[in-house]
Amino acid sequence: MWRRFKNIYKAITILAISLAIFGIGTLFIIALFDRKLLSDSIFMNTSAITLGFLSLPGLLIQLVGVVTINEKKKFIATMPCQKCKHLSDIVFTEADN
Repeated sequence: MWRRFKNIYKAITILAISLAIFGIGTLFIIALFDRKLLSDSIFMNTSAITLGFLSLPGLLIQLVGVVTINEKKKFIATMPCQKCKHLSDIVFTEADN
């Protein structure tokens, strides 16, 4: 049930993003052929604000990446004990250089 829901959600998301990219691209191609539309300040301001809003998620991801760049990576390995054969977790962290 959840797998089917996730697949439908992914398909709808991909379709929505594709339609948005196609729509914005079509709008800019029409604007390139119509010189009057290029000189219209309302259209240019609206398109600039739209592209600015579309770039905000990428900016947020970059800022979060800068904040978490100094965190040490942590690795966990599960291995059997050599003497009693029970599983034990070994935790590795990055060393300071």
